[in-house]
Amino acid sequence: MTGNVIGHARSASFRTLDLVGLDTAYNVARNLYNTLPNDEKRESFKVPEFMEKMVERKLLGDKTGGGFYKKAGKEILTLDLATFEYRPQQKAKFASIDAAKQLDKLEDRIAHLSTATDKAGEFLRRTMTQTAIYAANRIPEIADNLVEIDNAMKWGFNHELGIFETWDAIGLEKSVELMKQDGLAIPANVQKMLASGAKSFYKSENGVRHYFDFASNGYKPVSLPAGLTVLKSLKDQNKVIKKNAGASLIDLGEGVACVEFHSKMNALGDDQLGMIQFAVKEVEKNFAGLVIGNQGDNFSAGANIMMILMGAQEGEWDEISMAVRKFQNTTMSLRYSPKPVVVAPHHLTLGGGCEMVLHADRGRGIRRDIHGPCRGRSRVDPGRRRNQGDGRPRI
Repeated sequence: MTGNVIGHARSASFRTLDLVGLDTAYNVARNLYNTLPNDEKRESFKVPEFMEKMVERKLLGDKTGGGFYKKAGKEILTLDLATFEYRPQQKAKFASIDAAKQLDKLEDRIAHLSTATDKAGEFLRRTMTQTAIYAANRIPEIADNLVEIDNAMKWGFNHELGIFETWDAIGLEKSVELMKQDGLAIPANVQKMLASGAKSFYKSENGVRHYFDFASNGYKPVSLPAGLTVLKSLKDQNKVIKKNAGASLIDLGEGVACVEFHSKMNALGDDQLGMIQFAVKEVEKNFAGLVIGNQGDNFSAGANIMMILMGAQEGEWDEISMAVRKFQNTTMSLRYSPKPVVVAPHHLTLGGGCEMVLHADRGRGIRRDIHGPCRGRSRVDPGRRRNQGDGRPRI
């Protein structure tokens, strides 16, 4: 319930505690309880009895060989809190979680789960709404604005969305109604915000992302590091040269164009290959160079194997042969492009995605999430592959 399905780290809650170390989490919680006598959620920092026992027994997580989980050969066992013995895991089944996993977009999954009526839905609604209320009440006590809190959650815990971004995914007005139904007090900051007519914590205007500033009771642009390019903002500013269902060609400015993939896991198929072929010709005529990159979860999981499998099952061998030749011709067009090509890989860069890097002038890691730190860089960096004396412009 607290892992990938809601955009949190795969380690979710208790596996994360094992990684951090229960003694560390224990001391942090005790310190907060002792130093926050007037905090409205002080009692939630009280260490549970079972955690006290785990610390006493040195079940501290990875550092001691076992915590909430323990590896036994190839099997991962889980701690039974009734007996404090390890046993095989028992998979839980929740209809709302199963349904949410069918939704590709994280915001849609969160919106679905926030109104689900089974145990998982009730648990997530209560934890998400109470966390949101607590965070709103901490401004300006611990942070000047909500962007700082969101960034702390994303950078510190590897969450895909911050607390207020999650709140927007549920819907501000809708979530406030859910809070009232649960008898929760709405933060004064949020009540004032609603009274101003604002309906979300974030919004986009002319391609620029804005956040609601509680201090001024109005929207302000989200500040970004100098030199950082946000592809979504460029698209909102009508900088798209050409697009199809799986890829776009975007004008980055300063004479550089960018091919962005936006298919599921950025798998490569006709849409992406066709866009690259068009981009190489367009850049040759009108630009100084080409970048192939995106700000999705992964650079590319490689070729769309499902399409190849379906073709094989239908015996469409000529079509498969043509697809292979098209891919080879596309990667070679990067290799022999008269203008320099930079590929910016991150996270999954498999098969055909890796070949894009290998055939380019340069392969450079980029930020996966423009609101977070640089989370991953490709190990593939072929460097300058062409003759240095060819007289071509460089990026």
